[in-house]
Amino acid sequence: MLEKLKPFLANDTAFYSFLLVLIALASFGLGRQSVVSQGGGVSVENKGNIERLAPAPPVPAPTATSTPEITPKPATQPASAISVVVGSKSGTKYHLPDCPGAKRIKPENLISFESIEAAKAAGYTPAANCSF
Repeated sequence: MLEKLKPFLANDTAFYSFLLVLIALASFGLGRQSVVSQGGGVSVENKGNIERLAPAPPVPAPTATSTPEITPKPATQPASAISVVVGSKSGTKYHLPDCPGAKRIKPENLISFESIEAAKAAGYTPAANCSF
C-alpha cells in the first residue's frame, strides 16, 4: 500500500492540494466544535427551540446641525436651471449643496449663490467631484 502512495506523495502539486484540503477540514471542524462548546451551536436536542434574533434597535433620527439645510432642485432640470450653489469664502470652487465638498465647508465660511452664473461671475469654478 505504501508503494501505491509514493508516486502520489512525490507529486508536489497533489501533495500540497491534499494538505490544503486536510487543513481546511480540520479548521472547519475545530471552528464548529468551538461554537458548539460555547453554547452557540444547534445540537440535535434543541434543534426545535432556536431563538430568533432580536430586531435591531431603531436608528435615531439625525440631529439638526448649525449648517442651514439647502435643498437642491430636482435632478431632472438642466445644470443651468439649478438655483442654488455653494462655495467657501476661502476657496475658489462652487458645489451643489449635496456634494461631499459642500458638506465639508464650515458654516461660517459658507457662501450661497443664486445660480451657477452668479458663482462664475464671483470668480468661482465648478468642483471636480460634483456632477453638474
